[in-house]
Amino acid sequence: MEFEEVVRARRMVRNFQPTPVPDETIMHILDLARRGPSAGFAVMLLLLAVVNEGLAAGFAGMWDLDSCRELLGIPEEVTPVGVIPIGYAAPDKRSPSLKRGRHPQTDVIHREQW
Repeated sequence: MEFEEVVRARRMVRNFQPTPVPDETIMHILDLARRGPSAGFAVMLLLLAVVNEGLAAGFAGMWDLDSCRELLGIPEEVTPVGVIPIGYAAPDKRSPSLKRGRHPQTDVIHREQW
């Protein structure tokens, strides 16, 4: 897939098929993502690498940290911000916010001044 296709295909997915993703595919995605220059950029690389592999991903914030620690075996000295589920997308309802479309570039891009 070309870069522009990957970027345009990227969506936050919240519903997945029960089909497991092969470990080697997950490891390949993680290997690509860890090459990012920062943690934030690594997350974006991970999300794009997922699409490039024909998979889907989303981001889920941690709202019940104690339960997540217990479920995932996260040590006390680590404070995760969220988790990124990866899998094969299942049919889902499209978000109503998609109907409004994207903001015009002039509303979100500023060059050298606000």
